Amino acid sequence: MWLLILLQQANVAFRRRIKTSSGYLTRYLPILLIFGSTASGAGEKIYIDLLVYYTNEVRDEYRGGIDNKIDHLVNTTNKIHSDSGSDIRFRVAHTQLVSLPRKVSLNSGQVLNYLLEQKTGDGELNRQKYGGDMVVILTADDKTSCGLAPPVGTLKGTLRGISTVPGDITSYKHYMYTAVGLGSCEDYVMAHETGHLLGVAHSRKSDKGIYPHATGHGSWGKFITVLEYLHNWWPNFPNSNLVPRRLWLFSNPGIYKCDGEPCGVSQYDPVNGADAVSAMASTARVVADFYSSAPATPIAPRPSAPTTTEEVTKSHIYEYTGWFSEEGSARKMCPDGYFVTEIKCSGRYCDNKNLKCSKIPGMFVGDATQSSGYFSEEGTNYYKHDGKVVVGIRCKGRYCDNLSLILRDVLDTGGNGTWTKSFSEEQGYGSCGNGYVAGVRCSGRYCDNLRLYCKP
Repeated sequence: MWLLILLQQANVAFRRRIKTSSGYLTRYLPILLIFGSTASGAGEKIYIDLLVYYTNEVRDEYRGGIDNKIDHLVNTTNKIHSDSGSDIRFRVAHTQLVSLPRKVSLNSGQVLNYLLEQKTGDGELNRQKYGGDMVVILTADDKTSCGLAPPVGTLKGTLRGISTVPGDITSYKHYMYTAVGLGSCEDYVMAHETGHLLGVAHSRKSDKGIYPHATGHGSWGKFITVLEYLHNWWPNFPNSNLVPRRLWLFSNPGIYKCDGEPCGVSQYDPVNGADAVSAMASTARVVADFYSSAPATPIAPRPSAPTTTEEVTKSHIYEYTGWFSEEGSARKMCPDGYFVTEIKCSGRYCDNKNLKCSKIPGMFVGDATQSSGYFSEEGTNYYKHDGKVVVGIRCKGRYCDNLSLILRDVLDTGGNGTWTKSFSEEQGYGSCGNGYVAGVRCSGRYCDNLRLYCKP
């Protein structure tokens, strides 16, 4: 019976007008879309056109460079698809500033609700005018959420008019909206959120996609793909050092780029199947046909955006730990092989902190972690060591004012370390640039002003 249902669905899906780089064509889809993964990445490209909004805060942050930022995010998303063996490509149909109340524009959830309720006054009209198959709005929100999208596939039966047939994305046409945060959020977020709009869920452990196999994938303590939740594959979360690395790839059992393992599980495995590339290959063909207007060719990369594989790879070897303070776990630590190169802070007295963790080629470090012990503005107000590298921070006390550095031994390559200028919540961050943090000094009330000791 299950095979018969698949064949019945296939009869509908095999014939479809498809938007391609050269216009429209009517073709029969490969049978592998139903019975296996199309992981070659070398087939006919499927172009999805984006209507990209951005808020006043984003415009002000990028000061005339917003077009370059948009191009970079789209190019990054396309590279993630290419590396994953996906034939889906995104291109910009139109960009537009949208003015929202500040209390709304700094919260991705409220921004997304505005879009879905069409309170911007544009709604579906701009999608029709410019051919926006999907709508992305860029926000300055990097605290409440780095990205949000309607859980396409999970809404089945909960909203009027939403189909309950697996794989039927047609009825989601008016829910193709996502909010993507910038600031300290990473560049993979657009790929993550548009993946949701194509019907892919985070994980079988937490939610459901438009197909059972439309989900992320991971390996215990080793890696997760671009849509997976970190905690699903983090042993003894959050107290273990076995933090899985986020790989900028969609799940696909046909590629072996995930620490030597397959990047997914066959869609025919009813319990563990994870093949986002196959699932998206089916839904994207429908989404790409939502609106007919489209640019003739995909966007070209701007000079400021990475244009070669090597440059893109270099720009990806960092991640942020997320914000922490004295409440909760009161500590954050970089994954193995990553080192602190920047510290962000926000809130009163620089209370909330966020660590930028970078992978630096050629660094040799010890396996064991050590602690600097706690220090604050009273007494000895710093710790630095030329033979150590900071890989995490603990804090305690009011406003997170007592700090303890989590360290590893490092082979000191020589060169004098230097202290950065003092920074606090007003400046927002301190950075060692291409170097790494080997010490921290604090001063002022509640250890409010920070300086980083940087080694080249």
